[in-house]
Amino acid sequence: MALNTATIKKRLASAPWKQKDNEAQSIINKATPAELKSLDVEGILRLFEALAMLPPRVYSSNDKAAMRKLKAHTRFQPIVRTPDFGVDLVKKARLGSPVIQSQLTPQLVTRIYAAEKKRLSLPERIGIDDATIGRGQVSQKAYEEAKKKKHFESTLVTCLARVVLSNMLQNAPRRPPMIEVDFRTYKILIPERYSTILSYPPVLSPRQRFRSSGLSCRSPN
Repeated sequence: MALNTATIKKRLASAPWKQKDNEAQSIINKATPAELKSLDVEGILRLFEALAMLPPRVYSSNDKAAMRKLKAHTRFQPIVRTPDFGVDLVKKARLGSPVIQSQLTPQLVTRIYAAEKKRLSLPERIGIDDATIGRGQVSQKAYEEAKKKKHFESTLVTCLARVVLSNMLQNAPRRPPMIEVDFRTYKILIPERYSTILSYPPVLSPRQRFRSSGLSCRSPN
């Protein structure tokens, strides 16, 4: 039987409540690299939860070994280059837009980050409203245009899934912040407000977080 999210869900549900980590180990250890690479967001989250978050909540050496295999073969690998990754996603989503294809570049995004950093006050850089006005103010809702289905919702979710899941697996068994993942629905969450993004940027690597002083995908307007 091919390994997929439905199979994982069924097998974990049938396992005794204190042995779900053992079942997750079995699933991962018997899976081929190709099968692990094919798993979607929900499948990865369910396996992570069983290994690291459910009773008996003892992260054993066997749990660690299974997590290591999952991390090695998942398609949600750490992003090596940003903002190149996000730019490539947007361009692929809008192949028919000559403006996006010709004007959107990693260098442009980097300059936007730099301009945002320059105009924000110190309180705003940690997510507190101050004197800056206009769209993108830190108390306002984030990604209002981008997360509409007719715009870039699926692209944004793809980007967040790659970053959140790779970080989650790298930091196992530590549970990811609740602003990133909903384990009730097994979905990646889009940040609600700019203040959240500024104080905990979800789409930058630790090194880039330091360099940008918390700037992320915030509107330049």
